Amino acid sequence: MRIASALRPDTCINKGKYKILNVIGQLVFKGKFIEKTNIQTTNFTPGVYLIKLENGKTCEFKKIVKE
Repeated sequence: MRIASALRPDTCINKGKYKILNVIGQLVFKGKFIEKTNIQTTNFTPGVYLIKLENGKTCEFKKIVKE
């Protein structure tokens, strides 16, 4: 998923927590989301990141590319 200034997770999880990790696994940003939440990424350095989405029962990882 390519992003510019904001990220809206495309997931089947409607409500939960997220963590954004860089390619070496360091935590860059974390927070809570509900469906259709926008996560601001304007301060992120361009590169590849992983977003971990979880709600206590389900966990998803997605690759994102900040341009």
